[in-house]
Amino acid sequence: MSKPWNETFSHDLRDQVAAALNKLDVVKDYTEMQAEVLAFFISRQKADHNWFKPQGRSGVDDELRDLDDNFTKLRDTIKNIHEPTSRLLRESGLIPDTLLVILEECIEVCRSIDTSHVPIKVGRGKAKSLDQALADLLADTYAMITDREPTISTRTSDGKPYGKFYNLVRDIFAIAGVKASPENCARQAIERRKQHREG
Repeated sequence: MSKPWNETFSHDLRDQVAAALNKLDVVKDYTEMQAEVLAFFISRQKADHNWFKPQGRSGVDDELRDLDDNFTKLRDTIKNIHEPTSRLLRESGLIPDTLLVILEECIEVCRSIDTSHVPIKVGRGKAKSLDQALADLLADTYAMITDREPTISTRTSDGKPYGKFYNLVRDIFAIAGVKASPENCARQAIERRKQHREG
């Protein structure tokens, strides 16, 4: 039997990642959850998952519909469980009422996402490299928990990069053992995120 996803990495790795995230000016306190997501990604040390491969608009629309359908089916299933099932779930730490709230939010998000900026067709490109995928994940994480777009500044005195997002990428790359330049990867991730948002 496979391990739960949050047991596939060490607590030490998660704590190191959390310490790097906690240096940010956090607005939305998702740091614990995001620390586990990043630790899971780092522990795998690969970026060949579909999460990092290109997809055209119709494919994205299909995936969102599939997610909507599955979230809806799970919500309806939970709504119809009987007392013994509900009690056993609660005793195991899964609160049906909480799951229903989360699923309703997931359904709403899937139905409200605007995919008009997604290219209609994309080439059958390779997955991103590990450094690209990690930098993009960090850019999204930074924006999520700080409510600000990631940026990098350059010191006029010595031309060196600085800023909260650059520090985050530098620290996480060091934790993950990524040898690529954190500055270059951070700047590229910012540009990719900007292009994606602008369509």
